[in-house]
Amino acid sequence: MGEREPLTVQELLDVRSLGLQAVVLPHPEIEVSGAHTSEIHEPGRWFDPGNIMLTTGLRLEAEQGRDQVVADLAAAVRRARVSALCFGLGIYFEQVPQELVEACRDAEVNLLTVARDVPFTHVEKYVNALGPVAEDYGMKRAMWLTNDLLDS
Repeated sequence: MGEREPLTVQELLDVRSLGLQAVVLPHPEIEVSGAHTSEIHEPGRWFDPGNIMLTTGLRLEAEQGRDQVVADLAAAVRRARVSALCFGLGIYFEQVPQELVEACRDAEVNLLTVARDVPFTHVEKYVNALGPVAEDYGMKRAMWLTNDLLDS
């Protein structure tokens, strides 16, 4: 079983039902291979290149130290070659914090918003249905977990 035709960030933006809008878009041509939600510290290590990361901005709620948190987040997704950071509006923030916009611009990371009325699972299901077939992903995931256990 193989992989399906890749989708780019720009093509994802063109799917109106996903409620995505570009805030920072230095690389619209990057291919998207998967979508996952994360609010954890140092999320980059959990993503494959080409994944999009969906976040509500929970880690950015505290204003003190936010500059460093957003700089670290943008750098982590850049290092992990995440295709886009997707920020959900209406949960913790009505708009993307300006510090995050600037950090993504500086790191050349695609930053998109997810409309308030679009559940992250809708975006994840759409993107992941276009990515590797379930059996391939299951095998990859088992290998990642095994490697993580061996590293610990």
